[in-house]
Amino acid sequence: MAPIGVHLIGSVPMADAETVFRTVARALGSWLARIPDGETGTRHRWIWWQREMLLHHPAMELDPVTPPFELRQWDGAMLRTTEWIRFRSGIDPAEVTFDTGYAEAAI
Repeated sequence: MAPIGVHLIGSVPMADAETVFRTVARALGSWLARIPDGETGTRHRWIWWQREMLLHHPAMELDPVTPPFELRQWDGAMLRTTEWIRFRSGIDPAEVTFDTGYAEAAI
């Protein structure tokens, strides 16, 4: 059975969304129903970008109690540690909303 299309997700390591759209359309245009913007610019490290959003949210804080998350490679060598983030004391999570920044980035 011949392939019927291509589905792209996630980041594309290019300078900006226009470059992603033009490059991907040129290479794969006839195979695509849609093209993601590539999560370029400040979103190139999507998880870190969301972490920064949480760190600047007034309902959130670094967790001073939980030991940092340790990211290790296959042989156990430490790659990096990351502090956990939690809701501030007295915050009801059911009443908190988060502006992820995607609407502004898409525009």
